[in-house]
Amino acid sequence: MQTPTALPRARLAGVAAAFLTNGVVAASWLARLPEVRDQITAGPAVLGLALIGVGAGGIVGSASSAAAIDRFGSRLVVGGAAGMLAVALPLVAAARSPWSLAAVLGLVGALDALDDIAMNAQGVALQRATGRSIMTRLHACWSVGALVGALGGAAAAHAGISLGRQLLLTGALLAIAAGLIVAVLDPDDRARPQPAERASRHDGRRGVPWRRVVRLPGPALALGAVAFATAIVENAPHSWSALLLHDRLGASPATAGLGLAAFTAAMVSGRVFGDAVVDARGPVTTFRAASGLVAAGLIGVALAPGPAGAVAGFALWGLGVSVLFPLLYGAAGSLDALGPGGGLAIMSVGARMGFLVEPPTVGWLAERSHLARGLAIAVGGALAAAALGGRVLRARGLVDRA
Repeated sequence: MQTPTALPRARLAGVAAAFLTNGVVAASWLARLPEVRDQITAGPAVLGLALIGVGAGGIVGSASSAAAIDRFGSRLVVGGAAGMLAVALPLVAAARSPWSLAAVLGLVGALDALDDIAMNAQGVALQRATGRSIMTRLHACWSVGALVGALGGAAAAHAGISLGRQLLLTGALLAIAAGLIVAVLDPDDRARPQPAERASRHDGRRGVPWRRVVRLPGPALALGAVAFATAIVENAPHSWSALLLHDRLGASPATAGLGLAAFTAAMVSGRVFGDAVVDARGPVTTFRAASGLVAAGLIGVALAPGPAGAVAGFALWGLGVSVLFPLLYGAAGSLDALGPGGGLAIMSVGARMGFLVEPPTVGWLAERSHLARGLAIAVGGALAAAALGGRVLRARGLVDRA
């Protein structure tokens, strides 16, 4: 990594604000999911199918992001995606059937993916320009935003504010923030095509970014696979922590929520201090140590005799997983052969496929044994796959350059 230089404060603040607002949007409607369920008069199974729209839209948005960033630059993609999210978000409250909700969530998921990849492209570019590790702190901003969005949604519900009004207000604030953020982001990160590529752009074939993505080099495939496994590791506590504490360990409904709270708080803490660890110990050592913490937390959760032990295990789990995705985003940004956003797009597609696969996989395994064992098998296997894939990334020099 190059000698560190001064961080441009305005640009850093803009990128951090992009992460924060994206986190707020992601959590603002999820905090009121019971109301969303009631307005479409659906049971858990039908609601679960409708929620697949987020993941499906996310995959489409991820696959489209490389071409969008190549053509417009990540600055304009951040502004455009955030602006369209401001319009799309209130539509969640207007959905009155599972199909309409799935369609709206597909749009929200696609725009969220575009915003997510473009803001990470800005973060990676800033990290490389300054020679300092900043990705975990940026992802800490996202986690803080998610907490703010969730608490805001809960507070709005407590105050009797309708879901529609809450999301309209959130969308309006997002639109204002997007305009301010775009003004300070780096405007010059589009691909600079070689002469042969320029010629192909003028002969009616404008898919150069797609051809780069389709012809995936080995590191890109490894990166997508590691992201897929890491998504399973990170998403499982969100899906299953409360059920494990309540159903298996006998925790009260109030106590059952402490597992996810401990996981999230530890993740925020790890992301706040993770950059200092990366700078001091290096990405490789950090990746290994973080994986070890996740493994220790998973074992603690699986073997805990009571709620307190499981909550402590989820905290260790969150601390370890906090730096894994930031390191992968840094690695994805170093895949220069795929053009701006190309590596990030591959990583995001892999991750969002992992988010889709994790809930039914753990549920299927849990039905055949019990939840703790199903969780251990699925997450343990994914963690092993991430560690194995991490060796490939380190061998290719990608993690070292994160």
